[in-house]
Amino acid sequence: MMNNPTFVGIFAGLASALLFMAVAAGQPAAVAMFYAAPLPLLIAGLGWGLYGVLIAGAIGVIASLAVTGGLLALVYLAGCAVPCIWLVRSALLSRPLDEADPQGPREWYPAGHLVLWTAAFGALVTTATIIALGGTGGAFTTNVSSVLREGLLSQGQIALPEGIDTEAVITYVVAFLPLMSAAVWTLFMVANLWLAGKIVTMSGNALRPMPEAMQMRLPRQAVLGFAAATGLALLGGTIGLYAKAASAALFVAFVLLGLAVVHAVTRGMAARPLILGTIYMFTLLFGWTAVLIAMVGLADPAMNFRDRRKSPPPAGGASGGSASGGGSWPPPTQ
Repeated sequence: MMNNPTFVGIFAGLASALLFMAVAAGQPAAVAMFYAAPLPLLIAGLGWGLYGVLIAGAIGVIASLAVTGGLLALVYLAGCAVPCIWLVRSALLSRPLDEADPQGPREWYPAGHLVLWTAAFGALVTTATIIALGGTGGAFTTNVSSVLREGLLSQGQIALPEGIDTEAVITYVVAFLPLMSAAVWTLFMVANLWLAGKIVTMSGNALRPMPEAMQMRLPRQAVLGFAAATGLALLGGTIGLYAKAASAALFVAFVLLGLAVVHAVTRGMAARPLILGTIYMFTLLFGWTAVLIAMVGLADPAMNFRDRRKSPPPAGGASGGSASGGGSWPPPTQ
């Protein structure tokens, strides 16, 4: 019974809805539970297939609708169920390495493409939030400022130290909210996707091999997309507001790519633990370190740092293997 996709989907959907609805408690721990809501759905999908995640998503929507009403159920559908279903559907795509041997080894949908889809959903979810909060730059600023000023601050839910200019804090929060919203959503969804893959692999239910994070690659077009989104974000106004969401989500993708590069090029080095530990510590303590890591990721599609690090093939020997960029996706035939 435990391996029945329907049973797993029902259980996963209820667990996901419970995590999602915890945000209504308004506590910091509840926020973490809210961002973990996709995890049960992704486990159901990566371990029991598209049917499992479809059942889980439907149960999650129904449970959210029954307990919280239509608005939060719609948020769950758009911000959790739909992204999880699409990511699972994409992750389970594969094609034979040798077309003459369809039952032989298979090439799976690349990890880098999954990260890009996650970034796209992060930008879309944030865009939907912006629309719900006014839709234009002026309306968004007015509405968010009003929520902060008249709701949280006036009711004492947020206590600022003496001497801090409340209006300056509100202006700062409004300016960075789209960036933080898209970045945090993308980062947590990638973490959920990775953790779900680990869980189903350890349980023996994985429907695809766990991709090696160090081999993650992004196409060069993603660099152009990030440059365009960042340029539009700097223009400000309503267009800049929406562009912030895309820029922040893609920024997370390139930070992850930069970390993959660092992990790969330091493999085999005696000082590797010290190097990686220092990088992660500085990234957690200082935001500018993430910018440097993202720059490594942005340069990687053109510079191929990991390929340069590899030893050249022996004289007279074959190079062996193929590039791990994933080729053209999705496959020509589904």
